[in-house]
Formats: sequence, structure tokens, C-alpha cells
Amino acid sequence: MFNFSMASRFQMLKPCYLALDQVNYSNLDLTLLNLEVSEEKKHEAPKPLTLLRLAAKVVVKHEDLVVDSIDYVPSHLLNFLMKVAIESSALGAVTIYVSEWPLEVMNLRAICPGTERTLFSRTMEVDMAMFIGLMRREEVPKRCKMQCLDLQGFEINEIFGRVLVGATPMLSLKKCHRNAANLSKRIAKYTSTKLQSICGDAFSTSAAGRLIVPESRTIFEKKIEQYENSCIYVPRGKKLIIKVDHLDFTRDYNKICIDYLITGALRPLTPCYVQATQFGALMGSQNQENIMYPMFGLLGLDSETLCGLNLSSMPTTALQFVIPVLYSFTNLKAFDMGLCNIDITGITRTRSAHRSQLVGLFRHFNLLTRLDVRKNELTGKVEELLEALPNRLEFLNVSGSLLNSADLQYLPKSKHVESFRELRLGALVGHCDVSSSTFMTCLDELSTSAKNLTILELQNNELEDSQERELEVLVPRFPELKSLDTIYNFMSEDALLKLLETCAKCASIQCLSFNILPVFASETSVAQRRINFTQKCDDIVARYRHRRELSVVIVAIGIDLIEVPR
Repeated sequence: MFNFSMASRFQMLKPCYLALDQVNYSNLDLTLLNLEVSEEKKHEAPKPLTLLRLAAKVVVKHEDLVVDSIDYVPSHLLNFLMKVAIESSALGAVTIYVSEWPLEVMNLRAICPGTERTLFSRTMEVDMAMFIGLMRREEVPKRCKMQCLDLQGFEINEIFGRVLVGATPMLSLKKCHRNAANLSKRIAKYTSTKLQSICGDAFSTSAAGRLIVPESRTIFEKKIEQYENSCIYVPRGKKLIIKVDHLDFTRDYNKICIDYLITGALRPLTPCYVQATQFGALMGSQNQENIMYPMFGLLGLDSETLCGLNLSSMPTTALQFVIPVLYSFTNLKAFDMGLCNIDITGITRTRSAHRSQLVGLFRHFNLLTRLDVRKNELTGKVEELLEALPNRLEFLNVSGSLLNSADLQYLPKSKHVESFRELRLGALVGHCDVSSSTFMTCLDELSTSAKNLTILELQNNELEDSQERELEVLVPRFPELKSLDTIYNFMSEDALLKLLETCAKCASIQCLSFNILPVFASETSVAQRRINFTQKCDDIVARYRHRRELSVVIVAIGIDLIEVPR
């Protein structure tokens, strides 16, 4: 099975993961078998409906029957009815079930397993039906017992995420509390108190107040007018918590950060709020009007429940404001600070202070197991940073960072080496002060010490045939290795065939990714060459049919030639 492009099949294989991904490396299956089975299922004849499913499909089409089912159907069958309503796109039934759910918890993962990536991919369908159901609780105040809507594990689209974060606090406020001036003052007081407890006298809270009060008041005035006749009913003394895994926002970034701040500040006042376990403060170049906004967003998060934080691409100036706030997030398990242009090398006062700040922060991350520091300037400081972490890492990404030989020599000897499950070492050779011999020596030492390594990424390291011969010896030494990624290197086709045969002999390896070098020839000869190479790969894999099937991802690198005028 082969693929000549970075297309959908390669994306679905996902041989490398992100820092905030939740991965079970022990049960990881990277083969293409699952994809083929799913393709076969599409062409299978539909199975006959069971009596239970047939009855459920009839019920969800009639709203009066949906209401009756809540009263008379056994509670253990309600999840099944909700599942059928979602699968049948019976949005009216979805709304009724959410508004009148008779159980304390609605766990969507238990209702619709296997749809985590697709259920909310389209907007204004199931997502809006569920949100309308929350607002209809007021019509049946005594029927709905739901205190937790658990959406953990599902990919929430941006519109639904914005509605959840921005609307639920206001909708659950009593109408007597919906006063824009009073609420904005409450936000400013909450922010000032938080900042003083975190930063002390070193931080001027007056600037934060001047920024927050007018903006939050404008937001409150718009929402009070928008939701004048709407509310989310929650019984006195009860809470309604909406649990989500990950919310990332790319548009209206500053407004979303203020929404998070409002959510945190109003949590004692609002009985309904969103509880996120992962947060992405993804700043683009257009979102740098004020570097304090990421800090405001973090102030609104619940430090006890947050497990993953993505600060990638955040400017260093904004990061300096954020770091003092992060000291309270001691339960973080995943932290992404890649592409932040961090420079902690050298002995200047600013860089030394920044390095001490980061080291002090890492000492507070007692549960951290996944760390991404890609594309930062860390020359000679990797050991200092990683040794500050109290816990052992299973995921480390240093691809594209400026390192030196001392950093690579440290990795095989670090306290984390036995716990590494995924190691990403891309774009080091030729991009920083790391030679190919130092790089291969590091891999050699890792092969004897990183016995639990499952995924190894070596992209864009100028590996040639001589390094391939070393890989032939090293790869079998990793007993748990399932994926090897060598894309964007300079190995010839003969060397790649030898590497493929080596991986085919290793029982643990499920996925091998590599590229074939471009050839300057006619399109016909290039196409024939690819066919011949694919056939040779297929012959190698065919020799080892007795073992689990090996997935091979081949990327063809194309080069467009243009005529340069003299």
C-alpha cells in the first residue's frame, strides 16, 4: 500500500502526534488495515434493522413520542434513543432530549462512540440543536435533571465553541444581575485581585483595568441585548457544567480571551459554565494588538482542571506576561510552546532572566508528560530545562530548534529516556550546530537506552546513504518502535529499499515514511520509475506476509523548474 503525496490517507495515518493529543502508545495501530476495513464497510449491504432500532427510529421522528419516551422508557435505553436521534438527524428530538434529560449526566462519548471527529464537523446541525435544548430547559424546569453535559473527546467546531464560551455565562445569569456596568466592574476587580496575588507589586493592575472595563462593558451590552428574552434554567443551588476537551480560536482572538476571563470571573455568580481541559492561545500576526490578552484568557481558566495548554506562535513579549500566571497550572500534562522565538542562550541579563523564569515554571509542572519546544533557540540549555521537570516525559519535540552537540549528547542519558514514547528530532542537521556524525551517535545511544520508544521522527536531517546503512543496524535495536519517519532526506532508492527490508523484518514496526528524490527527466520516464520502485517495495513487503502488514508512506518531492532570463 503506497501513497505518493501528503494526501488524506497520510493525514489519517498520522504517524506523528501533537503535544496535546491523547495517545495510547501501547495499543497504537498505524497500519492501513483499519482504513481498508472502513472502505469495505461502505460497500457492504445494509444490515436488517433490529426491532429495537426500528422502534427507536419511529420514536425520534415524532416529538410527542420523544416526550413520552423520557417518561416511560427505561433509563438505560435513553442513550440509545439519543444515538438514533443523532444518526437520523432528528434535530427536534435531540433538542427535546437535551432540554428534558432525566439523568444527572449526558455523556456524549458513551452515546456516540467513534464519532469524535465528525459529529460537530458541520455547523448549525447537532451543535445548535443541543444549544437550543439548553435554552429550552426553562419551559420544563422540573423535568430536566442534567447537571453535566460531557462533550470531552469531541472536536468542537469554532462557532459552537464560541457560543459555549461566550453565551453560557450570560444566559445562566438571572435577569436582575444583567447590568453591564456592574458586571464590567466585577471583571476588573477579579482581574486586579488575580494579578496582585500572582505578580504582586511588580505588575501594574491599573493598565489591565483601563483595558478590560470598556471592552467587557461593550461585550456585556451586546449580549444583554442579544439574549434579552433567553436564558438557561438551572435550579437553585445546582450547577450545570459543560465539559469540553479542547477549544482553539483563530478569529476575534482578543474577544475570545475576554470571554474566557468573563467565564472565570462570573463562575461564582453563574450556575452554568464551560470547563475546558485543554486551551489553545493561538496568536497569529493579526492578533498582536495587545500582548496582555492571552494572560486575560488564562486568568479565566480553572487551574485545577486544565490538563493541556497550547501557546505555540506566541510572541516572547506576550509569553513574559503569561508565565507568572502559569505557575498556578500545576496539573498540566501537555504543554506546547513551539514557534515562540524563545532565546535563552548566551549570558545577557535578559536571556538569563528569561531562562530562570522558564526553569522555575517547569519545576511547578508536577504532572507534565508531553512537551513541545520546537523552533526555539535552546543551544546548550536543553538539559537545564528538562532536568527541572519533576515528572518523566513520554513525548518530546525539539524539531527545528537551535541545539548543539551537548544537547544531543544529553538526550540518551537524561532521566526521561526510559519513558520516551515519541521523540521528534526533525530539522536539526544542517539547520543548527549539529553534525550528521553527532546526530547518528545520539541515535545509536538512544537505541540502547530508549527501550520504550514507539514513534521516531527524523525528517529533514540531510540523511544520505551512509546514514541509511547505520539506520539498518540501529532500527532493530528499538524493541517497541512502531513508526519511523525519514521524510525530506537525501537517501537513494536503493538505500530506501534496504531500509524498507530492515523495517519489514522488525515485528514491531507498523509504519515507515520516506521520500523519493526528484528526477529531472520526461514525465513518462518519471512515472515508469515510480511504478518500478513501487513494485520493488511491494515485493519486499510480500516476502513478510507472515507478520503484521507494514504500511509504507512514500512522498514524492516535486521541483518546478523555471527559466531565468539572462
